[in-house]
Amino acid sequence: MEYPALKGKVIKIKEGAGYEGKVYDQCVFIELANRKVVDLFDYDMLVHPDILDKVMDVTIDVFIPGIEKLAEPKYGVEPALTREGDYKKTGYGHVFFGQIKDVGRVNHKLILDIGIGDIFASPGCENLNDFQVGEFVRVFSTRSDLYHVQE
Repeated sequence: MEYPALKGKVIKIKEGAGYEGKVYDQCVFIELANRKVVDLFDYDMLVHPDILDKVMDVTIDVFIPGIEKLAEPKYGVEPALTREGDYKKTGYGHVFFGQIKDVGRVNHKLILDIGIGDIFASPGCENLNDFQVGEFVRVFSTRSDLYHVQE
């Protein structure tokens, strides 16, 4: 399967859940081509320290998002804003804007062009029929996952 992707540089890795010295997931900070930084939940431990500061193709999956249709075209990403020391769930609160390129009837995912590349959005199979290819949408992330990485 070919994955939707965008260029990103891994700039930081933060350990997540662990037990008896073994780490089971992590938070990965990615600098996008537009120089904005998003944190992504890496539940499969796809990123290793040896790829820090390397630019690669990254697939983001916005998990169970709030999606609204837009009347006007808009592309981009607005990373969640927090103050230093504030608690924020990994991957929560990012907002993506873009045009729907595909409505996946098999994998139950939308593919969105956000202007600097493509991402997945997973609204759930019961909501897929609400969307059509070509529509512009705003996607509010309840969690943004790192789905795939290709060097």
